[in-house]
Amino acid sequence: MTRRLCIALLAATISTASAEELKVSDPQVGEASAIALVFMSRLKPQLQAALESGPPAEAISVCSEVAPRVAAELSEETGWSVKRVSLRPRNPGAQPDAWEREQLLVFDRTVAAGGNPGWAAAEVDGQVRFLAPQRVGGVCLLCHGESIDADTAAALKRLYPEDRAVGYKPGDVRGAISLSAARKQ
Repeated sequence: MTRRLCIALLAATISTASAEELKVSDPQVGEASAIALVFMSRLKPQLQAALESGPPAEAISVCSEVAPRVAAELSEETGWSVKRVSLRPRNPGAQPDAWEREQLLVFDRTVAAGGNPGWAAAEVDGQVRFLAPQRVGGVCLLCHGESIDADTAAALKRLYPEDRAVGYKPGDVRGAISLSAARKQ
């Protein structure tokens, strides 16, 4: 079985696969999943610390400044392109490309059907593509939920006048961490 066919089969079954199964399936997919986990492990503690030390409006800087810096650092450290994307982006630069959009829609349908979206991976134009969904948890609702306090809403409007990343409920897919790298031979 060719490597391309293995990736295609993996992509077809991705919505029910666990991270462990993905790591076994393809070394680059395992590498990408590990990088996505590192991204979250670097970002989440900083966000939690900002929320503990002040109101949600002041923690917005973690997502607006720290998250892009973490993505850039991981891109530099690993050779993968690391970024965040969303169907309803807060930052206009987080628009998904065609493949990312398709996978985000699959994630949304999976969640709507009561499932866990897992990861998505494929080879696209010689690039290994990997998408790790970011689901809405309790703390996310402070800035992304249906009811946002006035100070936070004002800060979001000031920083992101075209913000579309609101109105989420717990468990929704807010976006994804997207990684890509050239296929290693």
